[in-house]
Amino acid sequence: MSLLRFMKISADEVDLAVHAYVDQITAVSMPTAIYVFGSMASGQASVESDIDLLVIYPDEATARAAQTAVLRLKCPCSVAADIIFIDVAAWWQRRRYSPLIETVQTEGKLVYGAAPLRREATQ
Repeated sequence: MSLLRFMKISADEVDLAVHAYVDQITAVSMPTAIYVFGSMASGQASVESDIDLLVIYPDEATARAAQTAVLRLKCPCSVAADIIFIDVAAWWQRRRYSPLIETVQTEGKLVYGAAPLRREATQ
């Protein structure tokens, strides 16, 4: 077993990696919000951690198109990412029963945009 697994990465390294992904995502799409969650958000990241991102778009069609564009991008840094795409309506519909949405709401950090507004989900 490698000791590297247990070495934490610095907050600066986390910030650089997260912002590299945010810059790439926003260069090819226009999300409403991007949250980082998991070990990168909690400060428990190790060298083997990936970046967990939840990217929220105004509507389902935009989310699907953005997913295609974003997943074609080359990894901007040495840290892998797990990127989840969702639209505002799905965010609000799933907030009460989805452990993922609950985790993002309670432990996630907003790194781009603004939290989705309730009125957007009903339009």
